[in-house]
Amino acid sequence: IWVCWMFVRYREHYGRIRRVLLGTTFAALTIHIVFPLAPPRWFPRMGFVDTLQTYGPKIYDSSFITDTANQIAAMPSLHVGWALIGAWGVVKASASPWRWFAGLHPAIMIASMVDEPEERA
Repeated sequence: IWVCWMFVRYREHYGRIRRVLLGTTFAALTIHIVFPLAPPRWFPRMGFVDTLQTYGPKIYDSSFITDTANQIAAMPSLHVGWALIGAWGVVKASASPWRWFAGLHPAIMIASMVDEPEERA
């Protein structure tokens, strides 16, 4: 949504934000191809918690999703990166005091992915 808002309202800043977004995505794709990663949810013995399975929605219980989705491709760090770029773009482009609320997007994104590890015996 913030990308559309930037395009319509702040065209002079849109090009730079778009280049940063595309460059970051391309760099992440390159790193993902060169150095594939496994999602932390696959390692509960190391204290990682699968927040989707714990709090919902349980999307991986669907056979359609497990058969078609690339469960490795959706790494949370890129989602946080996009949220940070969006917040940065809004803060840079707007002069409104409300622009600082854009910082809530990356904060909420991080909070939605991070859970306290379970106590180990």
